[in-house]
Amino acid sequence: MKTYERKHAGEMAITVIMLVLGILFVMPILLLTMNSFKPYGDMIKNLVALPVNFTLENYTTAIRRMDFYRVFLNSALVTGGTVFLGVMISFFAAYGISHIESKDGKYWYLLFTLGQIVPFHTIMIAFQVMNTKFHMNNKLSVLVCL
Repeated sequence: MKTYERKHAGEMAITVIMLVLGILFVMPILLLTMNSFKPYGDMIKNLVALPVNFTLENYTTAIRRMDFYRVFLNSALVTGGTVFLGVMISFFAAYGISHIESKDGKYWYLLFTLGQIVPFHTIMIAFQVMNTKFHMNNKLSVLVCL
């Protein structure tokens, strides 16, 4: 019976420690969210108090300053274009490699597989140098095709 009580006490201690750590990790997110609804002056006065003067002005200011709608549209275009292009290329390549009979089929498969093994970080600087040399910086189409 004593081993069960020790095991139970150990599990309770672990649970309490995890609960405290969980609260510590969630606290900055909670404070950030809470303070986003306060005017700047109230936030400076008391960082941990609940909002007294509830406002959405911080959100409208942030949306205006960062040109949120343009940034969101750019992200949606790059994501959508990349997914569409990636699916189409992968589909046609997989079909060609698996269904077209040729003596080079296994080499094409090996080439595509090796292309997935090379991490992007190893060729990232070369891509940036090439983009700068050919004046392709700051173009959404380059992001989609890259």
